[in-house]
Amino acid sequence: MDVWSSEFTDKPSANTEFRWLVGLRGRPEDRVVPVVGLRWAKVNDLGWKTAEIAAIEGSYTLVSPSGVKTEGKWARAECPGTGEAWSQGGTAAAVTGALWKLSANVTLSKGFTMFQVQWQSWAVSREAALQFGSLGTAREIPDWAYLVAKHSGKVLAIADAATTDGAWLVQSTPAGGDHQKFRLEPVEDGYFRVMAKHSGKYLTVDKAGTGDGARVNQQNWSGGDQQRFRLEKLPDGHYRIWAKHSGRALDVSGAGTVDGTPVDQWQWCDVDQQKFRLDATFPDLVVLVPKHCDMAVHIAGGDTRDGTPVRLHVRDTAQPQKFLIEEVGQGWHRIVAQHSGKVLNVSGAGTGNGTPVDQWQWADVDQQRFRLERLPDGYYRVAAKHSGKVLNVSGAGTTDGTPIDQWEWADVDQQKFRLDDLGSGYFRIIAKHSGKALAVNAADTADGAVLVQATTADSENQRFKWFLT
Repeated sequence: MDVWSSEFTDKPSANTEFRWLVGLRGRPEDRVVPVVGLRWAKVNDLGWKTAEIAAIEGSYTLVSPSGVKTEGKWARAECPGTGEAWSQGGTAAAVTGALWKLSANVTLSKGFTMFQVQWQSWAVSREAALQFGSLGTAREIPDWAYLVAKHSGKVLAIADAATTDGAWLVQSTPAGGDHQKFRLEPVEDGYFRVMAKHSGKYLTVDKAGTGDGARVNQQNWSGGDQQRFRLEKLPDGHYRIWAKHSGRALDVSGAGTVDGTPVDQWQWCDVDQQKFRLDATFPDLVVLVPKHCDMAVHIAGGDTRDGTPVRLHVRDTAQPQKFLIEEVGQGWHRIVAQHSGKVLNVSGAGTGNGTPVDQWQWADVDQQRFRLERLPDGYYRVAAKHSGKVLNVSGAGTTDGTPIDQWEWADVDQQKFRLDDLGSGYFRIIAKHSGKALAVNAADTADGAVLVQATTADSENQRFKWFLT
């Protein structure tokens, strides 16, 4: 298992840049060693392929939460075929606390060219259990996650909430049940086992099948490769999930969108039914209980047809007793940026396609009012009241700094957004086509500062709160 801090970038000069991973490798309950990984390097505007790097050498100091220092030297770099060059320290230590600090000096060499990099007191958290070089930061992996299919907006679940070996994995409308929640537990370099919360059993490719269409169920942990999966992050923020034994990806069979569609494995086709996101929460479902008695409102027989009677019933955990409370009426909001306290605004109250979106002090005008409209895949479109047009990433651009404008609704992914709950009422707004976040450019606080998309970061110019107007 690898325990990492988040990736970071070191740019010692305008023409030189290094992208690093640094952390602790091993099992936290046992013993770990410090590790440094180089994902990418640019020196004097020339890209260095990590496989060409002859060595990552130098020394390091590891400081435990109690202040105990461990010093050592990096071993010679290895390139294990993952696209990264990495090096391991020679001294092991038991992890007994949550936060360690790692400082180092590193010398890279490629042929006769050498370059030295130093950093100090880089924090390493034992909770950041990540796949080496693939998952980014620890906060991307909730403790218990819903696996949401991109094509349908539905979640993966164990059928009928069964707790027995062999119960099938299917897709289902989110209901908040533990049979829809999974935990990713590292088992070796880059691979995870996936545990269903309600049963404690693990996702398994049935009978270790290696062909297309082999279904996925739950089983007790046996340690076989058919229970080991690798997550690979895609540019739009979703993941593909590979089975180790077959090299095939999890797939919602036939791109089905109805509840109960089975999940199987299939060769990678780069289609939406093979792409998943990890969500910590879904909208809360509630049970409606009348004040005069301890019973619940219940849809008779769980029927889905129009005209089905609604009755009182003994309270239980059944789906026909769970309801989603949605706001109705006008639903217009002002959207406030945390860093500035200013609101999103369609510049100059323009009504044409391509009018930019910026921030401005609240003026109680319709170009500052927006409505979120939920789409079938779980994403939202964001409509401006004054024009009826929607927020749009200009030209479907995928680079940082691409401006946000308004455009007539075209049902394209650059007009669809998901909301990541950051707590305290704030949300990050993620564009479906790129996986990047809406942000006030350069964290500017002035009126007229434009809205753009940017790589997700824990910064206040990417945090927004909605207020009814």
